[in-house]
Amino acid sequence: MKNLVIKRYKNRNLYNTESSSYITFSDIIRYTVDQRSFMVVDNHTKRDITTSIVFDSFCGQASDVQKKEVIDYFFTKVIPKQTDKN
Repeated sequence: MKNLVIKRYKNRNLYNTESSSYITFSDIIRYTVDQRSFMVVDNHTKRDITTSIVFDSFCGQASDVQKKEVIDYFFTKVIPKQTDKN
């Protein structure tokens, strides 16, 4: 299956290029949970911003306690693993 390309516009709207429609963070969460292959690209800079958008999507839907848990997890588990690879 081909990567779905989602464009983020200057006004922060997310646009699904496959369905030609605007989507929300809830859609991003659903794609992630469903393990759908997708990439979010900043329409102006053409940079891949997928990780940032997925993180924002999950944090935007979470309570303050859940957000703290996600941040703690990234700082204690994910970032150290990335540092170890270098």
